[in-house]
Amino acid sequence: MNNNLINDLPLTQKIIQLEKTNSEVNASTDEMNDRFLYEFSISIDLPKPIFLLHSKGGESFSSRVSNLPPLKEVLSNLPELNFDSILFALTIYGTISNRNPIELISNSKRFKSIPDVDDILKPTYGYILFAHQFEQIYSRIPSTSEYDIVTLRKDWNKKKPEAVDIVKETKISDGLSFYDLVLERTIEDNHFVWNANFKGAKLLWGYLNKSKK
Repeated sequence: MNNNLINDLPLTQKIIQLEKTNSEVNASTDEMNDRFLYEFSISIDLPKPIFLLHSKGGESFSSRVSNLPPLKEVLSNLPELNFDSILFALTIYGTISNRNPIELISNSKRFKSIPDVDDILKPTYGYILFAHQFEQIYSRIPSTSEYDIVTLRKDWNKKKPEAVDIVKETKISDGLSFYDLVLERTIEDNHFVWNANFKGAKLLWGYLNKSKK
């Protein structure tokens, strides 16, 4: 798939400022003092737009998404354009990170091979980005814990002490715990793992394949 196809891609990435309603102001937590709500979207600009991503937030959210590079630029610079690379890039745009996916890919070259989990992390260039990757890694490692995998992942994101302890106690190999791996391979300071944006990636990948015929 060549860059001409990406150059011709009618992709729109925009932030719209909305005034908060009373209910939104009352329900707000970390952005309680923000007067405005911001809506961020990425879509394929057609007579009937195809939305790939749609999210809302306050001032800090607006500041973060304003610093993201155009997705079109990222797609043009991916080492290989395929469904997995699109899923990686598009999911990052829905996280709380403002890091450029291309820079993340470049930085991933320092990661050492871990045979037991390399295949799980290959689609995300060695990072643990997706919630299902966290679950797949844990399910592959022998553990005496009876903690449900999905519950563990959710409780990890909430940083519940019992979940953190189990992740620390789970060994991937000699000298490497699951905890060590998560701290090294997640993209944010809170080491959160995210639901992959399968819907947006499928829509974009499908559009690109249809366009090249």
